[in-house]
Amino acid sequence: MLKTLLPSLAALLIASGARAGLPRVELPADLSREYRFELLSPTGEKIFRNSVLWYSEQIDHPEYPQPAKCAANVSRVYRMSGLTGYSAQSVAMLLKKINDGGGRFVRFPKDRRGFAEKLNSVYGGRLPAGAVVGGCLYSDCFRGETGQRHSAVVADTGPDGTVYLYHNNWYRPENEGGTWKEHMVSRYYLERGFRRQWMKTPWIRIIRGADGRVSDIRPLLPAVDDLDPTQYFISLAIPAEITAELAPPAAPAGAKSAPAAPLSDPFDIILDDDGSWLGR
Repeated sequence: MLKTLLPSLAALLIASGARAGLPRVELPADLSREYRFELLSPTGEKIFRNSVLWYSEQIDHPEYPQPAKCAANVSRVYRMSGLTGYSAQSVAMLLKKINDGGGRFVRFPKDRRGFAEKLNSVYGGRLPAGAVVGGCLYSDCFRGETGQRHSAVVADTGPDGTVYLYHNNWYRPENEGGTWKEHMVSRYYLERGFRRQWMKTPWIRIIRGADGRVSDIRPLLPAVDDLDPTQYFISLAIPAEITAELAPPAAPAGAKSAPAAPLSDPFDIILDDDGSWLGR
């Protein structure tokens, strides 16, 4: 009986070992002990924690470290964080669902100066952790072919102003003529046939003037062209759950305020979420 079970047990151990090689990152109860954020809300903290957790767990779900699954991975992390209304298989629909759900949607110009100026209009130039960054080859994210858009989640910020993103990274040695470089999909994943990996990579460095305003931004990983603000059109989508937590204090009783401008649909389109062919 034991002899008949041994081959099956060995196969099980080999199979499980092939998908359990990434160490789990333990986060402190107080994130400020080890991380710095431009802007952190309670929901943003949940998304950050689950982004870190998904880094360790993604390999146990082999349908996710695949091409055209960047939006699916962001959606998975959002669901893990309790945000169930934004799930999408395409980048364009992910951005649209956040916008339609009452979130804040910001389009950036495709140049450093214009990007910096527009960023100053977003919470004084501070990017909320947990917001979605979308990169699209065309200003209309519904245009284009497979591989012409990508999505990511805003993570923490380094002391030098480096903003990090979590995303289903596609950068591999074959993109550099076979040369291995930093911030590529890990060898562990590649050896197991996975050409994508949910991981954290640097995005931009924010430069501030003496007045604290953003004066410039420097793209840090131009090889990942679909998240580079000088190569692709970048959008920021902040879910309503985060904007509500970052809302300014209510005005005192009797205070007058200007009427709110009517919300417009920046997509001006109604489509079904028709699959992963729209995502990278």
